[in-house]
Amino acid sequence: RSEEDRTSTAVLTRKQALADLAECATTSNAAAAYRIVCTMRQQQLLQSKAGCTTHDVLSDTQVTLALVSVLKRQYVWEDCLNCLNLVLNVRPELLGKEYTDKRFTRVGNASLKDVDPSLFRALIDAVLSPHFVALPDRRLAGLTALQMLYDAGISLLDAELGPTFIRALGFASDKKVLDKALAALSRHARSPDMQYEMSLAYARCMQPAAALDELAKVTGLTKERRIEARLAVSLSFADCADMDGAYEHLESLRDNEDLWTGEQTAYEKNVTVRMAELRILYASMMSVLPRLPFTENFHSFASRGHSRTFTAQYVERISRLLTQTIAHLRKDLDRDRWSLLGIDRLVFNCECLAFVISSATTQAAFDVSVSTLSMRLHSLQRGMARRLAESESSGHVAEPAMSSLRHFLWAIALTTRLPQSRRLEIILVELDHAMKRVPGFVPSVAELEPALVTALPPNIWAMSLKGSFKAQAAFMISDEFMNDPGLTSAHPHTAQLIDMARVAWRKGCSDNRLFPLCIWVAASQGNYRVVKHLLEESCEVAQVRVLPGSLALVNVRDRTFYEQMFGALSLSKPSAGLAINRLYATMRRQHMSVKLGPRIATTLLYCCVSDDNFPVAKETVAILESLPNYDIPSKTHELLMRVCIVSGNIDRALPIFQHLNYVTRQTLINEPSFVRLMAHTVKTPLSPVSADHVFDTWVRIMDYQGRISAALFEAWSLLGPGREACSKKNRLLPASGVSIEQALENVGVSRAESRSMSDQHFLRDWEFIMVMELVAAYVSAGLVDRVDAWEKWIVEALYEKKIHLGATLIASMARVQRQHLKHGDWEGIRACLSLVVAIDKNSEVGLFRKDSHYMNQAPVLRAISVIMRRDTGSLSAQIKRYLEELDAPYVFDKITKIAKKYT
Repeated sequence: RSEEDRTSTAVLTRKQALADLAECATTSNAAAAYRIVCTMRQQQLLQSKAGCTTHDVLSDTQVTLALVSVLKRQYVWEDCLNCLNLVLNVRPELLGKEYTDKRFTRVGNASLKDVDPSLFRALIDAVLSPHFVALPDRRLAGLTALQMLYDAGISLLDAELGPTFIRALGFASDKKVLDKALAALSRHARSPDMQYEMSLAYARCMQPAAALDELAKVTGLTKERRIEARLAVSLSFADCADMDGAYEHLESLRDNEDLWTGEQTAYEKNVTVRMAELRILYASMMSVLPRLPFTENFHSFASRGHSRTFTAQYVERISRLLTQTIAHLRKDLDRDRWSLLGIDRLVFNCECLAFVISSATTQAAFDVSVSTLSMRLHSLQRGMARRLAESESSGHVAEPAMSSLRHFLWAIALTTRLPQSRRLEIILVELDHAMKRVPGFVPSVAELEPALVTALPPNIWAMSLKGSFKAQAAFMISDEFMNDPGLTSAHPHTAQLIDMARVAWRKGCSDNRLFPLCIWVAASQGNYRVVKHLLEESCEVAQVRVLPGSLALVNVRDRTFYEQMFGALSLSKPSAGLAINRLYATMRRQHMSVKLGPRIATTLLYCCVSDDNFPVAKETVAILESLPNYDIPSKTHELLMRVCIVSGNIDRALPIFQHLNYVTRQTLINEPSFVRLMAHTVKTPLSPVSADHVFDTWVRIMDYQGRISAALFEAWSLLGPGREACSKKNRLLPASGVSIEQALENVGVSRAESRSMSDQHFLRDWEFIMVMELVAAYVSAGLVDRVDAWEKWIVEALYEKKIHLGATLIASMARVQRQHLKHGDWEGIRACLSLVVAIDKNSEVGLFRKDSHYMNQAPVLRAISVIMRRDTGSLSAQIKRYLEELDAPYVFDKITKIAKKYT
């Protein structure tokens, strides 16, 4: 039969269809196999064991085994998904219909329990193929296999499939679950198969030394198993960023001629070794990428410190080896087989990773541009579109394989060569191109994640780029950003991204990452109407989804979801209130699957701080105290102290402050807590006295640690606390009556050399914020002389550009300005305008040309315009003259326009 006949949708006989499926297995054509089985199902050619017509592919043993033969010959995991889903029927086909909640009321595929054991074994062996050995393919295949095992009711202690269970855990790279499984097996005898799979699981969970120890105990392995084991150990070293160890074991494999005799031809040896080299380079590059807040299916779990100094030589070596490996592949392997083996996509993915890590060095070690990567991506997409057209059958379109697009999007998101706005533009253009050119493509969370991360303020994930994280630890937003951040500029297309995310959610192309990312973007821009809608939607939709890139079901409202959601919602008082009243209530109803653990408790306490909610904070700490064998960390106590401060429970807060600073060994409170204390003093009758006490205590503690800047220490020594503050008792000093320095020394805090830990800048950001809070307290108390002295010092520094203002610092200045405007007199307005002009002069492009700066000053300018509109005298003329004196008449024009807008 001609190629046209084979790819048509003409009426088939069952015999013809099975013959065509056998040919697809020979040619490894998964796309054609998908079309044939879809056609068989439409034309009612599927048969159960009893000979009855069926719609369920799994009930037709012949067809399922034929598909298994096709799957076993695939080298790329994503090429298996469409055919595998025909069998498992977990993911509904994309027919333009939205997923419904009813589709996900059951967990998994219950019919797997009734499948013939030999058929199930063949199916799961195809999923756990030795071809899928590199992250992230390995992990997604492992999660799918675990889902199949759970659905079939297979346990770890199953006599026949126990080793397969261990293999699936290794593929999933879940060390914690693997350790529990091995502990359960410790009381039972282990078969040689079990020991072999345990050694591979150790390797795939990045424990190469343990893998080698376990392999030494296993004897009688076949050549195929010895090759697989050696490759697993080699990749394990690469996952751990040990390239020398990886290449040493690969060379040992290549040079062992005993393994490459008989059926293992020289060509197959070349395929195995060259692809292993490519995967080693891929894993090595993944191991040094920065860990981002929410990534699940892209980054290695072995991420190490990512910095310019760390990657320079590493990048140069990887670039050289990658160039050599690609040259060897072109020489040793037929180009026609590149697509079949997935080499074209793997090479492109490696080039994307090389582009990322190369951009972190001063000189680009890997010579590839964004436009070149984009052209190669489009070429891959054209090939994919042709394969999808081949698989189309009467409206059934296979879901496209988009891993190359994801790698390109992450390469753009992570590069340091381009500004944020340009990166986001490129990502949106590529998403639009894929939606237009690739049939059936709907952006899922996996594609939207890099776009949303790029739209986030850099503050949120700057710590990741610096390598400031612990191995295996979930990302935690820094205190710097959590402490009342300034609003960030909104890219014109962020609303479009959030709409695309909502479509992905309705289509089921999402998991626990999507809504937290959208809320981070909306909350950081102050768009609380969108935040509220997203929160409501996230609490109401179906809880079980198919993990993109796999056929495993996931709980989209799990611990990671709540942890990130509480963190995002804590950015402001309105959203924090929503988090406690709506999201916390949802989590408590879900208490059987999600319990209030330490990580969720931390982000929930941040919400309590923003919402001034002491009852919920007290309840949260009480729950943690009830946990068995758990010591509450000092961070939790410190957050409780902050809640006590903002809710006015100072008498509760002070003992915690004393304990953390002067009693518990080396647990000094962080600077945001001092800021909260300073902000509270504005509300008290003795605001200048309390503010001076807080500021003086903070300066002395920071000076003892060598962190106070020379400029601030000199200014405080000159201006110092007021006379009244000196005559009153400072309740923040050690209760024992000893000095701060002696108390810190007693609990093991070492004195640092003066200014040894302070930055080279005029003021650290936290120092600037503390000064602003001190000024706000003085303004509240009406201490004009002290206000003028400090503001003159700050304004001079801004004019001379000794301080670089960002959104958060301008937001802290806005709090002082609003305090000035509360009095409504000329002196307050004049001081407020002076700060506005200082901000404008400090900015390289001016206040009104930088969105993030203007967004944080707009409320202040609007308040001035309201005062001008209400005034019936000469205030407008007075403001105009003053701004002309400051050489900033354009500020008056801007305020006038705002006044007209709100008239």
